[in-house]
Amino acid sequence: MATREELMKIHEQLCDLARALSRRKNHDYSGGQDATHAFLNFIKCEELGLCKTETGVLVRLSDKISRLNTLADSNRKYEVDDEKVLDTVLDIINYIVIFYAIHTERKDKEATGGEFLE
Repeated sequence: MATREELMKIHEQLCDLARALSRRKNHDYSGGQDATHAFLNFIKCEELGLCKTETGVLVRLSDKISRLNTLADSNRKYEVDDEKVLDTVLDIINYIVIFYAIHTERKDKEATGGEFLE
């Protein structure tokens, strides 16, 4: 069984990996557009009138949780072997951070009378 210190080391390593992955993906998703807008690809669902941005992030998160549940079944043989448990865990960490950041920004804008999608 892991010690508390070992758990904190794993936490630190995962968060470092997740942050580096988030930086790379955020860069790539901006596609040369507004490189300062951190949520560019996430707000599309709201701009299209499909759902709130936060709901869109939660849908993506639920896909990752389902994938993690599938990957946890060690007795299965997978046809596609390109997404591992670590990749999925890092994506989940990043979606949680993105959800929190979007939710917080929306609440801040509402408190000041501003629009979220300005």
